[in-house]
Amino acid sequence: MAMMTPADGQWLDRALQFAGLTWTYPAYEDLFVRNGWHLSGRDGEPVILEMETWPPPGEERDEGWHLWIGNHPGCEEEGTEVACAHPGCREDRGVLMPLAYGAFEVTEPSGEPLPPEEVWEFDAFTGWRWQPDATEDDWASAYRAAEEALRARLGEPVPRPPDGELEAERGVVWEYGDSSVTLFEGAELLHDGQYDWICVEVRPRDTP
Repeated sequence: MAMMTPADGQWLDRALQFAGLTWTYPAYEDLFVRNGWHLSGRDGEPVILEMETWPPPGEERDEGWHLWIGNHPGCEEEGTEVACAHPGCREDRGVLMPLAYGAFEVTEPSGEPLPPEEVWEFDAFTGWRWQPDATEDDWASAYRAAEEALRARLGEPVPRPPDGELEAERGVVWEYGDSSVTLFEGAELLHDGQYDWICVEVRPRDTP
C-alpha cells in the first residue's frame, strides 16, 4: 500500500478548536480569522466558503493541510448568531480534517493495479509525508496514535458508533460541549471511495 500523513504535528489540536465552539456563524468566523484561515472580500470583510476543501491562505493557498467544510452554522429561522436545536439547522454542519490517506490495492476497471501516483494529485498534498512502502501495520499505528491522542485530550469516548453517513469501517465518538468529535476510518467520502482515509469529524451535537 501507499500512505500519506500530514507533516504538521498540530493536526488534532486544529480540529479540536472547532469542538470548543458554540455553533454560530460569528464564533465560527472568529476562529477562522484568529487563525488566518479566511480570505478577504472586496471590502476587507472575512470570506469563508462552504462545502469546499479549504487550505489556509498562504503564498500558494496551500500550507500542506486542509479541511472539508460543511454548511455554515447558525439557525435558518432565527439567524446565524443563534445556536438552535432544529434538526435541519444542524444537518451537514461541521468540519472534516483528514489525518491520513491510504491506497489499498487500487485497480483499473480491468482489475490491473493502478500506481498510487495516478490516484492522487500530489500537487494538492504539499507538506504531506508520502510513504510509498507503508504497510497495513503503519496504517493501524496511525489510527491508534490518533485515538490515544484524542483520549488524552477528551477523556473516554461515548458508547455509540459514528454517524452512518460517514460510512466508517470503525470509529470512536466523543461528546465535548456542544459538539461531537468522531475519529474514524473508511473509504474517503468525496472521491467515490477510490482511496481510504483516517479522519476527524467535528460537528454540532443533535441536542445543544
